[in-house]
Amino acid sequence: MVVIRYQPKHRGEASAALADAFFDDPVVRWLVPDPEEAKRTLPKSFGSFLWCFDKAHNMNEVVVDDDTGNVIGAALWEPAVMTWFSLVLAMLVAVYHLVRITGPRRFIKMGKLFMRLEGLRNQHMPYDHHHLQMIGTEAGHQGKGHGSALIQVGLARADALGIPTYLESSNPRNIGFYQKNGFEILEEVTADANDEDSPTITLMGRPCKKEQ
Repeated sequence: MVVIRYQPKHRGEASAALADAFFDDPVVRWLVPDPEEAKRTLPKSFGSFLWCFDKAHNMNEVVVDDDTGNVIGAALWEPAVMTWFSLVLAMLVAVYHLVRITGPRRFIKMGKLFMRLEGLRNQHMPYDHHHLQMIGTEAGHQGKGHGSALIQVGLARADALGIPTYLESSNPRNIGFYQKNGFEILEEVTADANDEDSPTITLMGRPCKKEQ
């Protein structure tokens, strides 16, 4: 396997890999409970995120399978503060792509969740950091070190800058993976503050590992 910087030509394979990785994710299934709808809409949604984060931050990586040459996973990072350019792009993605893909009602539900998580991120890490927005590899390639190779590129980038990293884990199965890569649990919250039965999201942070 090899980890390389994301390019627009990777969008189709990368979005399909992320859709496969997140298909059974508790928060994704809470947002999109119908499996057939998830199969239809998730690749388009992740494709929109890939486009936006690439244009705004250029901090995406993909992992490529040695045998097939296909993209089998991706990681999307962002800096602590959005620029005006990235804010405008996010609004374009939200209004033009996600509303069309998910529908107004689900888009509002998704928007409330993202806004809540952004507020919590600012509380836990109100200083410069890099945020791992999402990371995933195809289900058939999980447990083989691809995710670790992906995340290490972003962690090394943050370490070189002398800043910590932050993420939200939407799947309890991934907590151990993040802990092995230096993250610590900061807080556990429900996806919906008014619904204790909604999925748990684990907020995690990792201090800078730059050698002094």
